Formats: sequence, C-alpha cells, structure tokens
Amino acid sequence: MDRLLACGECDLCKSSTIPLLHYLCEEGVDHGLRAALVQKYVLGQNGKKARDNQKTEILCIERCRDFLKPETGKMAIVLPDGILTNSSLQYVRDFLMQRCQILAVVSLPGFAFAHFGAGVKSSLVFVRRKGGEEKIGRYKIFMAIAEHIGYDATGRKDVRNDLDKIVSAYHRFIERYAI
Repeated sequence: MDRLLACGECDLCKSSTIPLLHYLCEEGVDHGLRAALVQKYVLGQNGKKARDNQKTEILCIERCRDFLKPETGKMAIVLPDGILTNSSLQYVRDFLMQRCQILAVVSLPGFAFAHFGAGVKSSLVFVRRKGGEEKIGRYKIFMAIAEHIGYDATGRKDVRNDLDKIVSAYHRFIERYAI
C-alpha cells in the first residue's frame, strides 16, 4: 500500500505543482503499469487508446471532480493558464464543461506562486459538478482578473489586494443572475 503515497523523491514528483500518487510516478512503477493506470481516467485516453505521457495535473482535474457530490458538489482548483488557453488541450476544457458548471474564473498574476518556486501563470476555476444527465443551456460565468493579491513576487506583504473586491463582485453576480 505504500505505493499509493506521493513519493516526493523522483524528478517527476519534485517538478510537479500538485501531489503525485506514487503509482503514477515513472520511477515507482514500470511504464506498462503506469499506462494501464492512466487508462482508468477519461482524460488519460485518446479515443480508445491511452494518451502517452498524460500530465498528472490534467488527471488531477478528473480525480478532483470525481470526489464531488453530483448536483451540489463544488470546488475551486488552481489551473495553469495553458490548460485554459492551449488549443491542444481543448479536450480538457470540453471534459470540464460537459461534466461541470463553470461558476467563476479568476486570473491570478504570474507571480502568484513564484515564491513557492512555481512560475506558471494560473487561474482559480470554480465549478459545480453536474448531476447524472443534467443539461445546462447557455449561462453566465463570473470572470475577474486579480492584479494584486496581498503579496509581491518575493512573498513580501503588499497592502494592495484585489481578492476582497473580487469576492464582493462575485456575490453581487450570484444575486443578479440567481446562480
């Protein structure tokens, strides 16, 4: 059972911005077993065959969604902007939109996680898991840009913080559109 823990030892685990399960770690399991495990995920497949070298951050999206209660389960997840904008990752966005209602997207400044060693531009994405066959027509999605988040690129406190204003704007958005 210890193979289900994040190893934190190999280069793959050290370079990831999310915890990896050891059984997805190439140094923890042979490639054939890793491919078989990745196939368990919808996002780990390309049609009927497994995607080669699927990023664990993409598999994590599906796994986090699986933990949500149908119809009412909500989550906020930090996603690299590449997942939200890269044309080759359209299937990931389609997966999210088919299975979740996207409630809000808040773009974070590029330095948001820099003092933790991650220099990837990212956004907070808030979703609600849809129920079984639930279909949602066109709907509004709250979008905001946070330029100041209470600290700077070095981690020093900054008195400027857009997040409180964004939360207030989101509450007004919910009231206005009855979400």
